[in-house]
Amino acid sequence: MRKRLNLILILNVFLAILLISCSAQQEQSSLERTIISVSGSVPGAPYSSGILVGNTLYCSGSIGVNTETNELGDGITEQTRLVLTIIKSIVEEAGFEMKNVVKSTVFLKNIDDYAEMNNVYRTFFPTEPPARETVAVAEIVRGALVEISCIAVK
Repeated sequence: MRKRLNLILILNVFLAILLISCSAQQEQSSLERTIISVSGSVPGAPYSSGILVGNTLYCSGSIGVNTETNELGDGITEQTRLVLTIIKSIVEEAGFEMKNVVKSTVFLKNIDDYAEMNNVYRTFFPTEPPARETVAVAEIVRGALVEISCIAVK
């Protein structure tokens, strides 16, 4: 009887270890990284436009360039529209929607552009906008006036 109970206990422990192992493997496979690239991505750049891990999308900082000409937009209004259009294309390429964006960071070359940037920003997030911080910085790559990054979750 005792041998039988020990055998049952050993089998239960083995099954528990097997279940934990399967669960860990399943969790690890759901955390695989998928690179998201869109038109206008810089080929050979040492970063990805977006990385999808599980149900979370991490979008790199983007600047307001016309993806066809690779030229910066004129002024803060156009650059903000262009950068948010790029972010929207990354978000949609990953199978998300802008309403899935939960966090963004806005870098402004000039804090005086805050109101104009906000006017465009709110058109991309008309209801329930993501959490956000906006900071003024000394310089942005290529002399851009604005750079925005974000995180989206499904």
